[in-house]
Amino acid sequence: MKMSILIKELSTLEIEFLRIADYKYEGQHLEVFLEPKQLLSVVQFLKERQFILEDITAIDLTPRMQTVYHFAAIKHGWRITLRIWIDRETPAVPSLSKLIPGANWHERETKDFFGINFLGHPYLSPLLLPDEFSHPLLKKAEEIKAESEIWPVRFCNEVRNDRT
Repeated sequence: MKMSILIKELSTLEIEFLRIADYKYEGQHLEVFLEPKQLLSVVQFLKERQFILEDITAIDLTPRMQTVYHFAAIKHGWRITLRIWIDRETPAVPSLSKLIPGANWHERETKDFFGINFLGHPYLSPLLLPDEFSHPLLKKAEEIKAESEIWPVRFCNEVRNDRT
């Protein structure tokens, strides 16, 4: 499969938008921005094309938070990043653990450090931190900056979905 075919197929899914990245500088080929409700269908799409989940993490640098998923297709040498903006007050996204059993501990770790709830997770108990730790990677109110200060994204190669 060629990257252009993958981009065309991804663009037909219900996504916010897709950006072609420069692997040389960013370590990824595509960056896909989603709403939480779109996550499971996009992950199923990637799984059917033999992408594997590398990791799940989060970013808390703005008034919002972002859940980040890195996928790779070893056969093609491609890396795709999925990004989901979530509300800081009630951070939640669907769990991937039923689709990808290996996501289980990634989600538990992300819950430990950022407090994100993975809806439908079979056992979202602390993985690394004792119960008394309160999500150490969350920013304090005075550390939160405006998105424009910290999120300079180059969208010159972006491919937009017609539905957005």
